[in-house]
Amino acid sequence: QQKAAGAEVLPPAHALAAAGAAEAAEAEGRAGDGWQCARPDHAHLRVYAWEEVEAANTSALCLLVIHKHVYDVTSYLSKHPGGDGRLLAAAGGKDVTWLFESSHPRRVRALLDQFLVGHIESEERDPCIRFNDTSPFYETLKERVEEMLQRKRIKANRCAESYFRIASILVLSVWLYLCAHFFTSSLVAGLLCSFFNGLVYTQLFLLGHESTHGSLCRWRWANSLLSFSWDLMSHAHQVEWQLHSMAHHLYIGAGAYDPDDDWLPFGLLRARGHEPLRWFHRYQHIYCWPLYGFFSFVRYCNQFAIPFNGCFRKWKLKPMSTTDMVKYYISKLFFLFYMFILPMFFEEWWRALLMSGTVMYVNGWLLCCFTYYPHTVKLDEERITRGDIVTPDDADWAKYQIKNSVSYGSRDDFKIWFMTGWENFHAEHHLFPYLNPVWCRMVSPVVRSTCAEFGVPYMHCSSLSSFFAGQYRFWQALGAGEGAKCKDD
Repeated sequence: QQKAAGAEVLPPAHALAAAGAAEAAEAEGRAGDGWQCARPDHAHLRVYAWEEVEAANTSALCLLVIHKHVYDVTSYLSKHPGGDGRLLAAAGGKDVTWLFESSHPRRVRALLDQFLVGHIESEERDPCIRFNDTSPFYETLKERVEEMLQRKRIKANRCAESYFRIASILVLSVWLYLCAHFFTSSLVAGLLCSFFNGLVYTQLFLLGHESTHGSLCRWRWANSLLSFSWDLMSHAHQVEWQLHSMAHHLYIGAGAYDPDDDWLPFGLLRARGHEPLRWFHRYQHIYCWPLYGFFSFVRYCNQFAIPFNGCFRKWKLKPMSTTDMVKYYISKLFFLFYMFILPMFFEEWWRALLMSGTVMYVNGWLLCCFTYYPHTVKLDEERITRGDIVTPDDADWAKYQIKNSVSYGSRDDFKIWFMTGWENFHAEHHLFPYLNPVWCRMVSPVVRSTCAEFGVPYMHCSSLSSFFAGQYRFWQALGAGEGAKCKDD
């Protein structure tokens, strides 16, 4: 992989000394046996056909496939600390090996044995990518990260800084909303309040994102409550958990299977090497910047048809009940009401639209720039064009996450914290979504060193200036007709 878009590629371990190489090989051998089933009778359990498992995706019977073992977790749905039964049931009938591994510490594996009921037939049913069931790289990395957390006595989802962040974001979002629409008559002052509220709303969106992963705080009820902040930002939490945690986090950058991919309609931007090249794409590195701001508008409109279609692009969603569908549209209409309609009763309609539109535009720009692009620059165009299984190297789920993510900024940059809440460590977050973002920046050195040891290229932009320069070169290269892989500087 090349040095994409101004990013620093940490060197692979080709220059390791003989002793270091031997140590890496030994670690790989140990990690390959990381998954062990403790049940002595597991070899005599029945073999399930995929049709049986796929049909068991309700709260009455919920089967999960993890490392080719079948688990009946029906009795555990209401007890799952990461979310209620409906969320866990949405994963029923699927191979959730890497969703489980990335969302839980290693100690949770021991809890699975009591739910083991059989094995799955050998045929794979992943929609587009066939990942290996084991990853020596990830097993070693996870062991080191957990040892670091234990040594520092850190709990994965407990951080005092997050509690301050939650309180300040909630207070600021309400105060700036009231100032923009009700407490000031000055147009300039109102626009300034709306602009800064767009920054705060980006943090509000990230609160919903982190609470969905259960990484925001230790209390289940608090994470469930804060997940509604997604609804305040035009996204519905009922479907975002499936789209984000189950689709994006597993199949990052996998074309139509990744809901964060191809967000802009009409082919205005050429974001993939296999997409048609039009005459205006030669200027996309110039006009892409104002288009970023329409991300939230487009995402809000696209989600209206989800309950009826039962899918988002090619990702199939669990059908909604009538009650859930009503709640879904109530949340969408509530956003429309408080953001656009309510202010019109207290100020002129054009001013209300201008203020609310500014909030959504700034929020969309930040989300697109800081969350969409970091998963765009390293796609394997040949695989996406074919739409079939990945290459053997990419079949390692953890390496696939690393190679399709770009982290940026330093660990102590206040600008990064203000705009992203430490969500700039994309690779770390995708490998350990159950970690609070504050801890993601702390474990970054461990991830980097392990990547170097196993020869996995780690992409990182050291500053915001190099990050923006990288985006400029990325869009320029694709607009000129080149593939999605950027050349070395």
